[in-house]
Amino acid sequence: MIGIDQFFETGCRFFRALKDNQRGVIFMEFALAAPVVALLFIAGFETARYVLAHQKVSHIASSVADLVAQSDAGITEGTINDLMLSSQFIASPFPFAENGSVIISAVAGTTSDGNTIMWQRCGGGDLEAKSSLGSPGDENVKLASDIELGPNAMAIVSEALYVYRPLFFNQFIGQQTLRHESLFRPRLGLLSTVHDDGAPSSICT
Repeated sequence: MIGIDQFFETGCRFFRALKDNQRGVIFMEFALAAPVVALLFIAGFETARYVLAHQKVSHIASSVADLVAQSDAGITEGTINDLMLSSQFIASPFPFAENGSVIISAVAGTTSDGNTIMWQRCGGGDLEAKSSLGSPGDENVKLASDIELGPNAMAIVSEALYVYRPLFFNQFIGQQTLRHESLFRPRLGLLSTVHDDGAPSSICT
């Protein structure tokens, strides 16, 4: 029969051996650290994806406005449609066709009515959006940096919008509409009208 002293001595030896045994510690540390590492990885990936989406939308706005401003005074509906379509390629891999839109506004300076929207076109995606400038015919339109166009001066303003949806969870970066705007002056003459070349018109509704 085991005496009480021998019992306690055996128990002490067992716990000392257990304390000195390091086998399996690395697996316990990994099990504790893995969720934190995974969360940091997901947060970093989602942040990078969010920044990339902003860059894509900004690039769309500047590219479309620049290309329209480089057109001659005979810009057509077909040319505008092609430029709208290019936004989907610029936005790749984001689904701009389903969640994005581009609004092009031609704003002219007048002697009495301030900045006036001469024409406006929308397209590039299925997102329904309104221009922050207003609608065709609106007067005293406020441009970025409070630019006031003089008589016979014009600016092409492109607004790109995209509904960003996170891949993993909404608590870190939630769903939101990204909007970027860009302004360019026409290089080859005033673009006061869009000429009908038989292509579908992308007039904003």
